[in-house]
Amino acid sequence: SYCYNLESITIPKSVSSIEGYAFYQCEKLKSVIFSNESLVEYIENGVFSNCYSLESITIPKSVSSIEGYAFY
Repeated sequence: SYCYNLESITIPKSVSSIEGYAFYQCEKLKSVIFSNESLVEYIENGVFSNCYSLESITIPKSVSSIEGYAFY
Protein backbone atom coordinates (compact mmCIF):
# COMPACT_ATOMS: atom_id res chain seq x y z
CA SER A 1 0.00 0.00 0.00
CA TYR A 2 1.23 3.50 -0.83
CA CYS A 3 -0.13 4.95 2.40
CA TYR A 4 1.50 2.51 4.80
CA ASN A 5 2.84 5.18 7.19
CA LEU A 6 -0.18 7.52 7.01
CA GLU A 7 -1.54 8.01 10.54
CA SER A 8 -4.04 10.83 10.11
CA ILE A 9 -5.64 12.80 7.33
CA THR A 10 -7.65 15.99 7.10
CA ILE A 11 -10.09 16.15 4.19
CA PRO A 12 -10.25 19.77 2.98
CA LYS A 13 -13.44 21.63 2.06
CA SER A 14 -12.60 21.40 -1.64
CA VAL A 15 -13.10 17.60 -1.73
CA SER A 16 -16.63 16.62 -2.81
CA SER A 17 -16.32 12.82 -2.84
CA ILE A 18 -13.96 10.10 -1.70
CA GLU A 19 -13.48 7.58 -4.47
CA GLY A 20 -13.54 3.83 -3.95
CA TYR A 21 -10.60 2.30 -2.10
CA ALA A 22 -8.88 5.71 -1.71
CA PHE A 23 -7.38 4.75 1.66
CA TYR A 24 -7.52 0.98 1.27
CA GLN A 25 -5.04 -0.84 3.51
CA CYS A 26 -3.73 2.28 5.24
CA GLU A 27 -3.01 0.05 8.21
CA LYS A 28 -1.66 2.80 10.48
CA LEU A 29 -4.42 5.33 9.75
CA LYS A 30 -5.90 6.30 13.12
CA SER A 31 -8.00 9.39 12.46
CA VAL A 32 -9.86 11.07 9.64
CA ILE A 33 -10.93 14.68 10.05
CA PHE A 34 -13.28 16.45 7.66
CA SER A 35 -13.28 20.23 7.27
CA ASN A 36 -16.10 21.90 9.23
CA GLU A 37 -17.54 23.08 5.93
CA SER A 38 -17.11 19.74 4.17
CA LEU A 39 -18.82 19.24 0.83
CA VAL A 40 -18.28 15.48 0.71
CA GLU A 41 -21.54 13.84 -0.35
CA TYR A 42 -20.40 10.28 -1.10
CA ILE A 43 -18.03 7.84 0.54
CA GLU A 44 -17.61 5.13 -2.03
CA ASN A 45 -17.04 1.38 -1.76
CA GLY A 46 -14.05 0.20 0.27
CA VAL A 47 -12.64 3.66 1.04
CA PHE A 48 -11.40 2.71 4.52
CA SER A 49 -11.24 -1.08 4.05
CA ASN A 50 -8.48 -2.78 6.01
CA CYS A 51 -7.65 0.37 7.97
CA TYR A 52 -7.19 -1.73 11.09
CA SER A 53 -5.99 1.13 13.33
CA LEU A 54 -8.85 3.53 12.53
CA GLU A 55 -10.10 4.89 15.86
CA SER A 56 -11.79 8.17 15.01
CA ILE A 57 -13.85 9.55 12.14
CA THR A 58 -16.71 12.00 12.19
CA ILE A 59 -18.96 11.76 9.16
CA PRO A 60 -19.97 15.27 8.07
CA LYS A 61 -23.63 16.20 7.67
CA SER A 62 -23.09 16.68 3.93
CA VAL A 63 -22.64 12.91 3.40
CA SER A 64 -25.79 11.39 1.94
CA SER A 65 -24.40 7.99 0.93
CA ILE A 66 -21.86 5.53 2.31
CA GLU A 67 -21.39 2.60 -0.04
CA GLY A 68 -20.89 -1.03 0.93
CA TYR A 69 -17.69 -2.15 2.57
CA ALA A 70 -16.58 1.46 3.14
CA PHE A 71 -15.26 0.43 6.58
CA TYR A 72 -14.75 -3.30 6.01
